[in-house]
Amino acid sequence: QHYAVLLLATAEAISTSTAPRAITGAWPQAFPAKDLCSNCGLCKTDTGIASVTDSCAFIGDGMARAEGLEERVHGRSRVYDQSNLDEAYFGVHDEILLAR
Repeated sequence: QHYAVLLLATAEAISTSTAPRAITGAWPQAFPAKDLCSNCGLCKTDTGIASVTDSCAFIGDGMARAEGLEERVHGRSRVYDQSNLDEAYFGVHDEILLAR
């Protein structure tokens, strides 16, 4: 009876010690993307931190992956126009609205 409890406690300690944990350190120094980090919150959750290398646009080739998907998702790529840089900064969109 005591062995079963000890075995369960040991298994739980092992699984939680190797599982990815949310980052709680100072922003942006403790975060993987450092100064590029937008503080979106992905790294601040146990679930998000497990997929951050695939999900973050600022780690590795993240932005290249995102820009490659834009045409497939939106039917067109970004329009880069010197008079209006909205799509350069915010990606493909039809309209940007200010929310309150």
